[in-house]
Amino acid sequence: MSWFRKFFTTQLANSKINPEIREMLLGHKIGLTSCYYKPTEQEMLNEYLKAVNLLTINEENRLRKKVEKLEIEKSELQMLTEEVAELKRIMKSKHGKIS
Repeated sequence: MSWFRKFFTTQLANSKINPEIREMLLGHKIGLTSCYYKPTEQEMLNEYLKAVNLLTINEENRLRKKVEKLEIEKSELQMLTEEVAELKRIMKSKHGKIS
């Protein structure tokens, strides 16, 4: 089972997770720091979520994020296309024929 902990630790480190939270997620004590630093559950969740893609074997989460990104890009492209069409319409009405 140590290979799993090593994999988990590596993926958390690669995700640039807060080192104290990383140790807490691994079940380690963080020494004197724990007297002064007590992250909320939400802070710990937010840090963990940074690593979800690297920790997940199933492609579903990565694909969902890719779809969301593509939908945003498509929306931006549609908006730009509409703006270009509007500008062409304006130019045509002012100057006649525009290709």
